[in-house]
Amino acid sequence: MPNETDNEEGARGNVSRRNFFERIGVAGAVAAMPTGPVPAAAQTPAMASEVSADDRFRIQDVLRSYVWANDSGSVERVVAAFTPDGIVQPATGERIPVRRWASETFAQPGRRGRQHWVQHIIFERTADGVTVRSYWKVVQGLVSTNTRTLPAMGFYDDFCVKFDGRRLIKEKRIYRCNDETPLPW
Repeated sequence: MPNETDNEEGARGNVSRRNFFERIGVAGAVAAMPTGPVPAAAQTPAMASEVSADDRFRIQDVLRSYVWANDSGSVERVVAAFTPDGIVQPATGERIPVRRWASETFAQPGRRGRQHWVQHIIFERTADGVTVRSYWKVVQGLVSTNTRTLPAMGFYDDFCVKFDGRRLIKEKRIYRCNDETPLPW
């Protein structure tokens, strides 16, 4: 049976992972682990292009700062999440410098009370940096009707690079999804 072993008295019983590692100790756990580098023939493409935990954290941090800046309508904080030559490509397909895009977007009426929710983030290392794909949805609270709405949803492709020692967005592509929009995968 799985997770079954002899206890100290010689009787069979279930052993949790924690108890197992307590029994074999650190030396036993280390001895049980494979050593040395993974041979190139055994590496999968995902292993070769793995994004480190540190890079993931830093990228998530900049994507989070973008979302908060967007919801608060702060042009300067949105711009700070991008490289100086940063581009936003909205659903129209036009490639717009980030400052112009943020200024024009935030000038549109009806943006107060909106929250962008981003989830299911996928990271992929590229030659130039890291591509991040994530779903987004906008939830908006309307006091006038005491309702919550979902006015838009879709996915982002963010192209993040290291610039001046930080991970920043070089290009953000915004796609909207609905029942007539084919997804690219």
